[in-house]
Amino acid sequence: MNISPATRLLMLITTLNASASSISSIFINIYLFKVSNEFYQVFTFHFFSFLSMLPCCVAAGWLSKKTNRKIGLLVGNGLLLLFYSIMLIFGDTMSGWIPLAGLIYGASQGFYWLSVNVLSIDLTKPENRDWFNGLSGTFTSITQMISPFAAGWIIVAFPGNLGYRYIFGFALALFVLSIICAAFLPSSSKKSPMYWGKIREIHKSPKWRNLSRSFTTLHFRDDILAPFVWVSLFIATQNESIIGNYSLLMTALSTVSFFVIGRFGRQERKRYYMMIGGIGFSAALLAFIPGINTETLLIYAIVGGICNPMFQVPFSTLLIDTIAEFDENGKYRIELVIAREIAISLGRIFCAFCLVLLFRYFPVNTSLLNITLAVLTAAGLLPLILTRKMFH
Repeated sequence: MNISPATRLLMLITTLNASASSISSIFINIYLFKVSNEFYQVFTFHFFSFLSMLPCCVAAGWLSKKTNRKIGLLVGNGLLLLFYSIMLIFGDTMSGWIPLAGLIYGASQGFYWLSVNVLSIDLTKPENRDWFNGLSGTFTSITQMISPFAAGWIIVAFPGNLGYRYIFGFALALFVLSIICAAFLPSSSKKSPMYWGKIREIHKSPKWRNLSRSFTTLHFRDDILAPFVWVSLFIATQNESIIGNYSLLMTALSTVSFFVIGRFGRQERKRYYMMIGGIGFSAALLAFIPGINTETLLIYAIVGGICNPMFQVPFSTLLIDTIAEFDENGKYRIELVIAREIAISLGRIFCAFCLVLLFRYFPVNTSLLNITLAVLTAAGLLPLILTRKMFH
C-alpha cells in the first residue's frame, strides 16, 4: 500500500504521544485520588479539562486556517510539557492545584487533537484510512499494553510517591521527542477564511445530526469511564501493579483486535462489526454491577479488550468519511472537526459535572456506583441506533 512519508511521520507522532499518555494517564487519576483522598476531585480534574478543551480546539482550528496546520501539535505538546512540569513541581501538594492542572491539560488536548484529526484527513485517502486507523490503533494498543504495566511496577518499587515522579518525568521526555518530530511535518502554506456559519449549517443535515448525537452520547460514557474504573479498582486493591496487570491484558487483546479489524475487516461488514463491538463492550460494563473487584475486572478486560476495537475502527472511518463528504474538498474540514468537538464536549462536560456533584454530595456506595454504570452503559449503546442507516 502506498503510504506517504508524512503519513508515516504522523503515525510516529501519535504513537509517541500515545506512549507518553499511556504510561501516565491511568496513574494521573490514581495520583490525584491519593493526594486528595476524594473521588470527586478526580472528576473535578476532568471537568475543568473538558471546559478548556473546547475553546482551545476552536482556537487551534482558527490557527490551522490562518497559519500552519501543524501549529496545534506544537502548542498542544508544549502545554503537555507545562502540565507534567506542574505535576513534578507541586508533587504531593497537587490537591490544591487540581482545577489549574485540569485547565492546562484540557487546553493541551484541544490543540493536539484538533490538529491530529485534521492532519489524519489531509494525509490519508479513502482507500487507506481503514489501514491507517487500524495500524495506528495497533501501535497505540501496544504502547498502552506495555506502558501501564511497567509504570505500575515502577510505582510500587519505590517508596511513597517517588515512582510517580519517574513516570511523569518519562512522559515529559516523550512529549519533547514528539515536538521534534512534529517540526518535520510538511508545512501547509494555504490560508483561508474561517466559515463560522458552516458549524451551524451542517446540523441541518440529518446524517450529521445523528452522527453528532452519537459523539455526544459516546463521549458521555467513554471519557469518564476509564478514570471511574481505574480509581475504583485502586480503592479495592490499593496496588498500582495490579492495575498495570489488567491494563496489559486488556490492551493485548485490543492490539490483536485492532490489527485484525484494520487488516482483514471487510467494508460491507463494518456496520456489523460496530454492532457486535458496541453491544459486547456494554455487556462487559455490566459485569461490574456485583462490584468492582479482580474477578469482574477480568471479565471486563477480556470482553472489552476484544469488542472495543470492533466498534472504534468502523466508527472512526465513518467519522472521517462523513467529514470528507461534507467538507467540499477541504474547504470546510476544520469547521466540521470543530462541530464534532462541540458535540463531544457537550457529552464530556455534562457527564463530568454530574459525577462531581454525585460523588461530592452523596456517599460513595454500591448503589451509587451501580446507577452510574447503568447510565454509562445505556449512553454507550445509543450510537448504534443513531448510525444504523449511515453505512452503505
